[in-house]
Amino acid sequence: MKANEKLLSLFVIAVAFNTVSAKAQLFSNISIGANGGAYVYQGDLAPSGMGSLKTTTAGFNIYAQKALSDYLSFRFNVGIAKLRGDESKYSSPAYRQQRNFMFSTPLKELSGLILWNIKGSNFSNNGAAPYLLSGITFSFLRTQIDYSRLDTSQYKDPTVFANIARDVNHGTPRVIPVIPIGGGVEFPLSQKLFLTTEASYRFSFTDYIDGFSLAAGPDKKDHYYSATIGLRYRFNNNDDEGSGKGNKTGCPANVY
Repeated sequence: MKANEKLLSLFVIAVAFNTVSAKAQLFSNISIGANGGAYVYQGDLAPSGMGSLKTTTAGFNIYAQKALSDYLSFRFNVGIAKLRGDESKYSSPAYRQQRNFMFSTPLKELSGLILWNIKGSNFSNNGAAPYLLSGITFSFLRTQIDYSRLDTSQYKDPTVFANIARDVNHGTPRVIPVIPIGGGVEFPLSQKLFLTTEASYRFSFTDYIDGFSLAAGPDKKDHYYSATIGLRYRFNNNDDEGSGKGNKTGCPANVY
């Protein structure tokens, strides 16, 4: 009986040790960050390939990030911003101010992103580190549209009111999947603090972010993008723990 109790005790200790080790590994190499900047709508009410720059809005993000290897990290991101489009801001082509469509929506984002550190420096501070990112985002919208300024004396499309009615009847989505593709550059300010600059273009699968499709141009989907700057704080890395990620020999660092 005593032998069995000893074996059971050793088994429990081993399981507990492995559990603690697994949790320590799971929560190692964690960072938190925040950034803010400009959000730009790109869709039927935007006159150029750069989107509706005259209705640029502000937004910010907070995130938790975990380094998975020298090159790859996973980021869970929460973003809050706003999107706007207003054709009255643009005089060319002339129909923009004749049609005068406008929309606005608050924007909330939940994202799971994979980051690729091009230099493979996730566990070191080797100067500026460029990276690419992509993943999946769920964007939460509450689009409000305004077509009350339509100048029928100038805008002569005979189908416009029928198409507006169809767009209104279609309604606007409250949640949409979005594919973000972007990148940035990170600059170490200290062993644990980093300055980040980042740009990300969001590809959507709907033409109703702005609430208009048939009445404004159903040929292309609506998108948006952001350019931000912020800070990331790294709590610890594997070098701090002496696990040898950055120390390829796996030997403890010289403390003398």
